[in-house]
Amino acid sequence: MHQTGGEFMDDDAIGLAFARVSVQDAAEGKDWDGLAAAFTDARAREQRLREEGKPLASRAGQQVVEWQRLIGLVAELEWPAYELALDEQAQAWRTEHDAWVAQAREQAGRLLRKRLGRAQEAELPVHLSGDGWRRLQTLSRQLGVGPDRVLEVPAEHVQAAGGEGLVQVPAVSVAYPLQPGEQGAGSWR
Repeated sequence: MHQTGGEFMDDDAIGLAFARVSVQDAAEGKDWDGLAAAFTDARAREQRLREEGKPLASRAGQQVVEWQRLIGLVAELEWPAYELALDEQAQAWRTEHDAWVAQAREQAGRLLRKRLGRAQEAELPVHLSGDGWRRLQTLSRQLGVGPDRVLEVPAEHVQAAGGEGLVQVPAVSVAYPLQPGEQGAGSWR
């Protein structure tokens, strides 16, 4: 199953969408006789795949069903040839499929950016003097976060402040972002 923004599209739905699109593209411009010949070929292919026990037999079956739909559409509406642009059902399916693909690409991009961000993270051992460690512990308790958070957030915002090795950190919150329904900052003790 593939999820996009709360919607799931299972492998069968993806296969069906692929079967429809491939048939519609192949059917473009074919007259009734051309569609009928393609249908016959598709049905023979499906039969052969089923006899051989091939997993693609179900997709071939979906293609056969779409060829049947297109033959019926061309005959019913008396079109001289199949035109995808005039096939309202195909256009609706493609719009739905295109939206799903866009969501899937967006989700994949977010996941990739997240993975790249994690790959670029580093764990750095820090040695502090006793006084520095005590100040860090006191500050972290006052803020309700761990000492690592008190160091991590400013490190993400530190900037060079002119020459001579000076740095500056703008005022930033080290509080953990609240999740919906939470109250107050997270705590570490």
